Amino acid sequence: MKRRIIAIGLCVAMAVSMVGCGSKKSKDGSTENIGKINAEGESSGNTEINEENAVAIMTGSEYKATVTLPDYKAMKVGESTAEVKDEDLKNLMTYLLTSGYYSLDESHMNHKEGTVEKGDVVNIDYAGKVDGEAFDGGTDTGFNLAIGAGMFIDGFEDGLIGVKTGETVDLNLKFPDNYSEELAGKDVVFTVTVNYINEFSDEFIADNENAITYFLYQNFSTYGVVKTVNEFNELMKKGIKVFNVAPQVFSDIKDQSEIQRDEEALAGFIAEKKQPYIEYAETNGTSLDEVIASYAGLSTEAEFDEYLAGIYDSYAVMFAIAKQENIEITEDEYNAVVNALISQSNGKFTDIASFQQNYPKQQTVDDLICGKVYYILTDAVQVVPDSEIETTPSSEEAEGSENQENENSDSNEEQTENSDDDEDGDENSEENEDEDDEDEE
Repeated sequence: MKRRIIAIGLCVAMAVSMVGCGSKKSKDGSTENIGKINAEGESSGNTEINEENAVAIMTGSEYKATVTLPDYKAMKVGESTAEVKDEDLKNLMTYLLTSGYYSLDESHMNHKEGTVEKGDVVNIDYAGKVDGEAFDGGTDTGFNLAIGAGMFIDGFEDGLIGVKTGETVDLNLKFPDNYSEELAGKDVVFTVTVNYINEFSDEFIADNENAITYFLYQNFSTYGVVKTVNEFNELMKKGIKVFNVAPQVFSDIKDQSEIQRDEEALAGFIAEKKQPYIEYAETNGTSLDEVIASYAGLSTEAEFDEYLAGIYDSYAVMFAIAKQENIEITEDEYNAVVNALISQSNGKFTDIASFQQNYPKQQTVDDLICGKVYYILTDAVQVVPDSEIETTPSSEEAEGSENQENENSDSNEEQTENSDDDEDGDENSEENEDEDDEDEE
């Protein structure tokens, strides 16, 4: 399975940048579904194909904690946050066609005539020459190119804007100085013919049901039946809105939730999530802190433990919302998604059993549960004019601002000869503020 690229990565993006939902391989090759707590309240171990893996908890994994949720249905987001732009939808359609992550049947794609615009996916033939000679990789036919995606060197895509289908143009360009050694900095002429502009049709959507199901799961952790272009567009628009709204809302919910963890379960979760880092450090003769710094961007094991505890809290809140909303995944939904993933695996998986050897059932169910939670949150919150969104600083921010004003007042009473020291302090403060942790698939 390919990694999410534009991923909402719903279950993952909201909490986990380094250690995602699901499974890992242990030293002995067995699969561990790290986050799952079984009916007895203990962490589960081996999840190779067995009765437990085949059954799964269709309402999501259980993270042992008592969670008191805020009234998230009273939360608000601004109209600009919830807005879905036409260009966002076009970008998604472009990504589906040109990413190479999906096996598509293009036999019923509409081939539109017209003038090339930014955002179009055009089918082209091209031939490049340097000093009148063709070069390796410089020629292709029937290539689908997204105009504006930056796949080719500067000037190539822009040079096709305004060209009509059926026309051939010469693009006089130059390779960047940091290109491959044999072509870097050289002038090049690309002769390009625009064959047609690609456009979805209902038949294309029907032909690619599995690919689109895969696309929806990989990028929006959701499943939906899509038979027509209109249905596809509506589902994509909803996904974009969820992408814009849900992570912010979930973050607010988590901040406002009261969470009482089961410390024993938390300790087990941290130990299992940390185990791959420990094994890597031992295998490569380095310290755990060095591995954590390199791969997690944190300075010490204690910081990493705190980070993992935050992830545990995120999972606990996520699945508490799922229970409150009575969210579950049906067998039909699970099977539809998995069969789509199998069909797009280029033969890696032949059936559900072989798929589950790499991706335990609970992992896929949890991902789909996370997706449903995000969609429900997006529907639940109130979309209001941006002017109605609270912009008053929090009490901590207000206190910090007041302290800063007092410091500035005191500083103004100092002699001007101390100004250089003040400027150095400001620079150091700005540098510290610029240091932050990372984002995602």
